[in-house]
Amino acid sequence: MKFNTSDATIFQFLCKNESINLYQIHEETKITPADLFFSAVRLAELDMLYIRREELIRSKNFKELALKYRWDFVNRPKRWKAVFLDEPGELTEGDNNASLDST
Repeated sequence: MKFNTSDATIFQFLCKNESINLYQIHEETKITPADLFFSAVRLAELDMLYIRREELIRSKNFKELALKYRWDFVNRPKRWKAVFLDEPGELTEGDNNASLDST
């Protein structure tokens, strides 16, 4: 898997800290909340990051994104999957440009 800029940034913060705050990373790096959100999803699916749902939803800058998704616990502990609720769509990846494409 190719890591994009926001994936790598989150991973660098994880190497320095036991836990990370996406809002803090956004403030320090100016990477968009959407890019950080989708990177967190990708890293969680690879079991490289455990997302605490409550903290994500409490964060005001990520609340709008978090509310668009239902977080389901799947298969193993420490693995989360994002499911789009409002309308059919899929996650697309790009270098620091992840977005939702509605079908």
